[in-house]
Amino acid sequence: MKKPDRAYREQTPNHHAILRLYRYLAGFALLLAGIAILPHSVKAQEGMTFDELAPKLTDAFNSDMISDLRAKLPAPGSYKIWGYDAGDFSGDGYPDCAISIQIPGEGGKRLHVYFFVDDEGVMKNVGTETRTYLQLPIEVGVNINDGVCSVVAKKDDKRWEIISYYYRFGEFMVADSFARDFRNPIAVERTRDFLHMEGTDRFYNFDSDSNYLLSNYLILPCYRRGNLPYVNAQAVVSDTSSRFVVSGSYYWTGAQDCSFSTQTAYDDDFLYFLVRVTDDRVITYAKSPTGNDFVDIWLDAALTHRIATERPDSSMVFRTRADSNLFHFTIDLGNFLDKKPHIKLASSQQFNDDQYAAMRLMKSVSRKTDAGYLVKVRIPFSVLGLDGAPVENDIASLGCTVVVHDVDNGYRPEEATEIATSAFDPKNPTSYGELKLIPRDKRYGVEHNIYLDDIIERIGDVGF
Repeated sequence: MKKPDRAYREQTPNHHAILRLYRYLAGFALLLAGIAILPHSVKAQEGMTFDELAPKLTDAFNSDMISDLRAKLPAPGSYKIWGYDAGDFSGDGYPDCAISIQIPGEGGKRLHVYFFVDDEGVMKNVGTETRTYLQLPIEVGVNINDGVCSVVAKKDDKRWEIISYYYRFGEFMVADSFARDFRNPIAVERTRDFLHMEGTDRFYNFDSDSNYLLSNYLILPCYRRGNLPYVNAQAVVSDTSSRFVVSGSYYWTGAQDCSFSTQTAYDDDFLYFLVRVTDDRVITYAKSPTGNDFVDIWLDAALTHRIATERPDSSMVFRTRADSNLFHFTIDLGNFLDKKPHIKLASSQQFNDDQYAAMRLMKSVSRKTDAGYLVKVRIPFSVLGLDGAPVENDIASLGCTVVVHDVDNGYRPEEATEIATSAFDPKNPTSYGELKLIPRDKRYGVEHNIYLDDIIERIGDVGF
C-alpha cells in the first residue's frame, strides 16, 4: 500500500529535554486560557464528526489509511471528535495519529483517546486511554511532537498532568509524565522520565515561584528476582553525565574515567544490587580505605512521608535531616585475589538483636572486568527493620542512592571523585533517589495504572 509522498523528520523520544519542557509549559498556558493544544481547530463545544475530520488528514495519510481509522473507531454517529494530531511516535519516520472522542449518553465527563500507528501502511490501534474533564472536553488535549504523543488533562481546578507515550516493538509505553498541583501556599511539580528512569520533584511558593525544595535523581526499577516481565522493560539504570558528580568534579575527566550502571532485584527476604563500574584505573592497593575505590549504597527505609509531612495549617515540614531510617552500606572491593570484598554497615539508629543477626546474611562479591569492575551485593530486608519485601499488590518505594568512589592515585585520596544516582547529600533524605519495588504482575512505566499511581502515590507521600 502506497504511503503519502511527504517528507517527515524522525525524532528520538525525550532526546531534547529542554524542548519537552517548553512543550509542557506551552501546553499548560494554552489550556489555562481555555484552548485545547490542537494543531487544527474544532468548533467550540460542538466537536466534529469523522466526515469533517477526514479531509484534514489527507496531508498525512492516504485514503486507505483514513478508512482504517474510521473502521477502528466506534460506529459512525455514536461519537464526537474533540482533538487529533498526526506525527511520528513509533520511531519509523512515518506519521501516526491520535484522536480523542466523546460518546454522548455514555455518562460522566469522559474522553477516550485512541492511538494509531502506521504498521506497513495499515493504521493499527495500539492503545486507548480515558481521561475525565471538569467542564469542557477541550480540557483534554492531544499533541504529537518530539517523537512522543502527549495527552494533557485538567484533573481538577488545581491540578494538571501531561503523560507522553511512544510505541516500540509491539509495546505501547510511557515516555514521561508531568504533574503540577497548584496548592497554596505550596505548589508541587513532578516529572518522571520512563526512558531514562529519571525523576524531578519541585516544591515551590505558589505566589513567588521560589523553591522550597528541588530534587533530581535516578529511579531504580526493582523487579522480583528472575522475573523481568518483558523484553522492553527498563531494568538497568545508568548515567554518564556530570550532573551527579557530587564530589571531586575537578578530577573527573569523563565517562571513561569513571561511570557506572545499576541493576536491582528482590525476593521475599533480600534486596540485590549489581553495580558495573567503568574505571580506567582500579585502585585496591592503598593502606587507607579511602585511598581505594569502593561503592556506597544508601537506603532510606521510610515507606511513607519520605519527603515531607503536612501541618494542619497546610504548610509543609520537609525531611531534610538524617533520622533513624537511613542505612549506609560501604562495599570494600578487596583486591580481586586473596583479599575478599566485605560490607560495612552504619546507621544513626540502634540495631536490635534481629538486625544484628541479619547482618550475618549480608554478602558481597567483586570481580575485575576489562572496563573496570563489578560488585554484587545482597542485603536482607530485616537489616532495614522490614519484615520482608514491602510489596504486595502495589509498587513500593524506598529511598536509594548508589555512590561510586573513584581514586586514580592511592597515595592521594583527597583527589577522589564521587558519582551518585542523585544530586546527593547523605544527611538530607530528600536528596536520595528512588528504588521502586515492583510486584510480579506489574510493569513500571508501561501501563497507565502504574505510572499514574506513582504520581498520585508520591504526592500522597507528602501529605496531599
